[in-house]
Amino acid sequence: MPMRKKLLAKAWKIWRDKLQPIAIVVLILTTFRSAVADWNDVPTGSMKPSILEGDRIFVNKVAYG
Repeated sequence: MPMRKKLLAKAWKIWRDKLQPIAIVVLILTTFRSAVADWNDVPTGSMKPSILEGDRIFVNKVAYG
């Protein structure tokens, strides 16, 4: 049993120190991208000369509901 407790303590320390911060950042970025803003590639040149084909634009989803 003592070996199992040491292994569990080590796994918890790895989670707390390394994996948890990464998981938090991924969660925040995913929420931001899906709810607040997103970026899209422009597929056509219909907005020339302002926006060209292949440009990336930042879309504010809050403004459009």
